[in-house]
Order: sequence, then C-alpha cells, then structure tokens
Amino acid sequence: MGEWEDIETGDGRRETGDGRRETGDGRRETGDGRRETGDGRRETGDGRRETGDGRRETGDGRRETGDGRRETGDGRRETGDGRRETGDGRQEDVGRETGDRRM
Repeated sequence: MGEWEDIETGDGRRETGDGRRETGDGRRETGDGRRETGDGRRETGDGRRETGDGRRETGDGRRETGDGRRETGDGRRETGDGRRETGDGRQEDVGRETGDRRM
C-alpha cells in the first residue's frame, strides 16, 4: 500500500488522500467530521464545540467553562463549589459528598 499524496490547489488549499483538508487561512477539517480553526476553536461532528480558552459547548445547549461552572439550556447554573442556581431565582447549596440540598 503506497503513501497518500497531497493535492495542492492554486488558492492555498491542500487535500490529503486520507480525508483531511487544510485551507490557507488556518482552518483544518478531518475526514471524521471534526473542524479546527486557526484561533484555537474545535468543532466535532456531533455538535460539540471547544474554544481555546477552556470553554465547551454541547449540541443540546449546555455550556461548561474551564473553571468548573456549568450552564444548562433551561436556565440552571452550577458552580464548581457546590452551589446551584435555578432559572426561577432560587439558589441551592448541594453537599458534595452527600448530595443533600439546603435552601
């Protein structure tokens, strides 16, 4: 089995035989649906997105930040220190080990 040969077009794009594509502006696409941009962002084929600063977004509306916070699509927020905020203005403290809720 021979090696794949890169195909370069005149406008700066390059395609490899294994399904990868690179554009002249720093973007890359792989054959399995993933995309990377030159500024550090990554998209996967299943709707998830990662930014270069540690944030993650899922296709179902959830967001995670690099410091442990999470946001859901229905207005709830969880912090890394065990607190939870609901969309109707309530705040709950959730015990880390036991899962007990204290209002």
